[in-house]
Amino acid sequence: MSPEFSPLLYNLIWDGSQDVPELPPAEVSEISPEVKKAVRDLLRFGGYKPSGRGRPASESLVKAVEDGRFPAIHPVVDFFNVVSLQSGFPISVLDADKLEGETGFRLGETDESYIFNPSGQELKVEGLPVLFDQVGPTGSPVKDAQRTKVDSSTTRFFVVVWGTNELPEQLEQVRRRVDAWTSRCQLA
Repeated sequence: MSPEFSPLLYNLIWDGSQDVPELPPAEVSEISPEVKKAVRDLLRFGGYKPSGRGRPASESLVKAVEDGRFPAIHPVVDFFNVVSLQSGFPISVLDADKLEGETGFRLGETDESYIFNPSGQELKVEGLPVLFDQVGPTGSPVKDAQRTKVDSSTTRFFVVVWGTNELPEQLEQVRRRVDAWTSRCQLA
């Protein structure tokens, strides 16, 4: 992994009874060149080439908002999508109950991939920083695996802010914002 990789990790329990903070509108704001470069450098460290559909998830989110299709998925996911839009950091929000065994981070291996949507599209993760469990890679700064995605019955969440030490002030702002919101949730 890149020596610059500095993730923020959260294990949350949210059963719908806690108040959800009112989300600010998902406004389009360009990701600053500094953030865009640092995030892409993190992805390139192991040889991955971020472009097109393989670009950072935060860039894909900006594109979706520009196209008028901000995805409303689940209150917890929606909150983190707004944080991702505002910070430029990719954020994975997974169903913690669908993760199997221990988790960790590493670079994707040769010929490694996972399905990322219901139609069966595959993301090749060779050289990409990935979150893995006992089954294999399940999350990345590009897309998350379909097998661990949040659905309407999810109450336990595993969240990764794909941060970098190149942007300590921005990462600290994200940490403070997320910590303020997660104080309304139970920490698992």
